[in-house]
Amino acid sequence: MFWALVALLDPDVYLHHQPHWDDLEELAPETYRRQRAAIEKGLTRIDADISLADEHLKLPIDPQGLPEQLQRELVARTAPLHLDGDFMYTLLSSERAGIHPLTDASLLRPLPESVIEPADSIDPLERLLLATEFGTLSPQLRRDLAEAGTEVETRELPHRLELLRWIFGIGGPGWTSTPRRLGTQGLGWFQSVPMIQQKATVVVGEGPWDFAIAYSLRCSGSLAWWLPESYLNDEGERRWVMQTLRSLTHKGFRLVVTSASDDTASERVASGLSSSHNRESQIQHSVWRNVLPLRPSRLLMRDLVGVPQPLHLQDGHTSRLNTPVPAFEEGTEELEVRWMTEVSVEDGWPHARHSVLGGKMIDTLGSAMARTTADGVAYLGPGMFVRGGVPLALQTTKPRLEPLSLLEQVTAIVADCGWKCQLSEKGQFTIATAAFFSGFDGLCAALRRQEVARVLTAYLDGDSKAAGLRLSDRRRYLSSADIDELAGLGSNAVLTELTDLRMLVAGVVLKCSRCRYTSWYRPRDIDPLFSCTRCGAEHPVDSTTRLEHHEPSWRYRLDETVFQFLRHRGDLPVLAADAAFVSSSLTVGVVPELELINPDGEKLEIDFVVADGGDVWIGEAFTGSKYGLKEESERLRKLREAAVMLNARGVVLATSARALGTLTRERATTVFPGPWPVWIEKASCELLLRPEKLVDALVEDT
Repeated sequence: MFWALVALLDPDVYLHHQPHWDDLEELAPETYRRQRAAIEKGLTRIDADISLADEHLKLPIDPQGLPEQLQRELVARTAPLHLDGDFMYTLLSSERAGIHPLTDASLLRPLPESVIEPADSIDPLERLLLATEFGTLSPQLRRDLAEAGTEVETRELPHRLELLRWIFGIGGPGWTSTPRRLGTQGLGWFQSVPMIQQKATVVVGEGPWDFAIAYSLRCSGSLAWWLPESYLNDEGERRWVMQTLRSLTHKGFRLVVTSASDDTASERVASGLSSSHNRESQIQHSVWRNVLPLRPSRLLMRDLVGVPQPLHLQDGHTSRLNTPVPAFEEGTEELEVRWMTEVSVEDGWPHARHSVLGGKMIDTLGSAMARTTADGVAYLGPGMFVRGGVPLALQTTKPRLEPLSLLEQVTAIVADCGWKCQLSEKGQFTIATAAFFSGFDGLCAALRRQEVARVLTAYLDGDSKAAGLRLSDRRRYLSSADIDELAGLGSNAVLTELTDLRMLVAGVVLKCSRCRYTSWYRPRDIDPLFSCTRCGAEHPVDSTTRLEHHEPSWRYRLDETVFQFLRHRGDLPVLAADAAFVSSSLTVGVVPELELINPDGEKLEIDFVVADGGDVWIGEAFTGSKYGLKEESERLRKLREAAVMLNARGVVLATSARALGTLTRERATTVFPGPWPVWIEKASCELLLRPEKLVDALVEDT
C-alpha cells in the first residue's frame, strides 16, 4: 500500500518532518510535559532562570534517519530530484530550515486577514479527521502569521453531530480561509486526464492505513472521506452520515466504499448505503487498490496551466521551453520562491521513470534539477541560486527537451550499471515487421485477424500439399487464388491490403532450361531476360522456362523480415505484451527482444520491455517449460538481476500452465523480492493460428 500511494502521488521531493519540542504540546502532550519537566529540573539544578525552558523547547528535535534500503528504493521507484542517484530529502521544520526547493506559504502575499482552525481535541480520531479536512498550524507558523498581521481564529469543537456536519457536510462549514487553503495559496487543482464520471470515496476503518488512503486521496484532489467505524455506533449520527453520503448520487457522483483494515465493515457500509435506494448502481464496494486514480489531480499555479503546444524536434531536441513564472503580489519575498515546472508529453511518447534519465531527457544543469515523472518530465523553475536585484523571469531555467526512444532509455539505464544493451535478431525482425503496420498496435491488431493470420502462417507451412508452391529455397509462394482461399473472404481484400503495405511482393516462378533450377523472380529481373540464380545462364521467358501456364502467373513472396519474425515466434512476445497492457489508458511503449550483456560477458535475453505510464515491466513469453526445477535458479537469477537494474514494476510471464512448470505465483513472489509485484499470466497469450505441421517445417529449416 505504501508503494501504491507513493506511485500515485509521484513526488518531486520527499519531506522529512522535523518537529520542535513545543510542537509536541499538541501532538504528544504527555511526552511534552515529561520533556519540559526534565528541562526545568536541569535548569533548577544549576540555578538558571527557569523561563529559559521556553527557548529550549523551541529547538527542533534531532531527526531520525531513513533506512538506506528505503532511500534506495524511493529513488528507484519514483526518480525524485536526487544527486547522482542518491536520496535527497528535505527537512520540514518550523524554522524553514532545508525548505529548498519548496516555498514557505507564509512568505507569499497577500496573506489572508484571518485564518480559521478548529480547536485541538483530546480524541486522536477527531484530531486526524479535522486535520484531514481543515489542516493545522504549527506554533511557529502561528507566530509568523501574527507578525505579518494575520489573525488566527480558533473555533471550539462543537458537539459530535455538529462535528460530523463539519466533516461530511458537502462544502463543509464554509470557512473561507483554513490552514489547508493557506498551504495552497495561488494554486488550483488541474486534472490532466478527463474525468468521465465524478467519484467520491469513503474509506471505512480505524487503522492507520485507512487514514493514509483517505488523506492521500484528498491530497491528490479527489473527493474522499475517512469514516471511523466508531462514528457509526450512534443511530442518529449513523443515519445522518449515510443520508448525506447517499445524497451525492443525486448530484452525479459514483460512491465507492473501501477499507484497508476491515473489508467486512466497509461491505456493511456499502450495503447500508444501497438499501432502500434507487441508485444502487452508483454505490459499490471495492478493494483499496481499485479506488486509486490512474492520474491524480495536481496543484498548479492558477491561470498558468499551459495549453498543449507542438514542440518540433531538430537534431534530437526541442526549442527552449518557455518556463512560466508565478505572479506575485507586492511584498512577496521573491528570493524565497521556488517552483517545479511539469511538462506532460502527449502523442504517445513512452518513457521510463528512472533516476538515470532525469539529466538525459532534458538539458538542465544536472540530474538534481530535473526528473522523469509519470507522464513526462519536471524541472526546477528557477536556478539553483537566485540573485537579488535581477528579475526572476531572467533567472528561470529554460531547458530543451531531449526525448529518447524507449530503447535508448533502456540502453542508458543499463549503461549506467556497466551493462550493454542491443536488439536481438528477433527484436530486429519484430521492429521491421511492426513498421509495415505503423507500429506495434497495428501489428497486434493484424495478427489477431484470422484472415491475415491464416495467410501469414501459410508461408511457413512445410506440407507439400499445402497452398502455394514451396521451392528449394524453403520458401513458399502463394497465388492470388491461394490467398483468397486462405482468407476466406471471397475477394482479394487481404491480398490488396498486404501488397499495399509492400509486405507481399509479386513475381513469377521460372525454371532454368539449363540447370533445371526453379526460382522466384521480380518483374524487373525478367525483362527482357532473366539470369538463373544458380548457374547464371540467361534465358528469355518462353515455353522452356515457364513452369505452370502458357503465361507466367503472379506468385507472391512474403517479405524476408516478416518471414523470420514468424519463424522465430516473434508473434508470441508481441501478443503477450499487448494482451497484458491492452486495457491500459496510459501511453504504452514496447521494445521487443533485447540482449543484455553484463560486465562479465554473460548474456541475458528479455522477450519484451514495456513502459506503461512511466512504469517499466519486463516480460517473458514462451510455450515450452523454461522454469522447471533444473533450469529455474540460473534463468531467474538473471531475470531478477535485470528487473532490479531497470527498476521494473514487475515481471510478466505469459505462458501456459504446463510451460510454467514449478513456478507458482507464490514462489515467484519470493524469487523476485522487493517492492515490485510479479505478474504471472497463465495461458493469457492469444497465439497466432498455426498448422500442426509447422513444427516440422521449422525443424527442417533450422
